[in-house]
Amino acid sequence: MRSAGRTERTDRDTMAGPQTSEVKQLLARTLQELGADDFRAFKWYLEKIIPTSKLDGADRLQTVDLMVQLQPLQAVDMTIEYLTTINRNDLALELSQNNAGVSQR
Repeated sequence: MRSAGRTERTDRDTMAGPQTSEVKQLLARTLQELGADDFRAFKWYLEKIIPTSKLDGADRLQTVDLMVQLQPLQAVDMTIEYLTTINRNDLALELSQNNAGVSQR
């Protein structure tokens, strides 16, 4: 059993690849730019995907971790969508441009 758990973690790490930490950094930097009200609104939209119980009390870094854990392939697109929804088009555009650079590596 122990071996199976280790294999699962290794597979997940391999699937995530080296870009995961870069994506998490991009998302963290982006969420740091949100004021308290915008961050609260952003988290409200995340409740469609992440249980409220997990988001309650989560700071920006914890929120990034939850997003990447639960939606690893969609975390950036989801962030861009919700930033646009809360009228932070500036951050959505910046994240989109910065993510294109990460994706090309």
